[in-house]
Amino acid sequence: MMGHVFGLLEETIIIEPMTE
Repeated sequence: MMGHVFGLLEETIIIEPMTE
């Protein structure tokens, strides 16, 4: 479960700057 959460956070951190 934690691995999945970290994966989602990593994706968000990578997508956030790209979208900005």
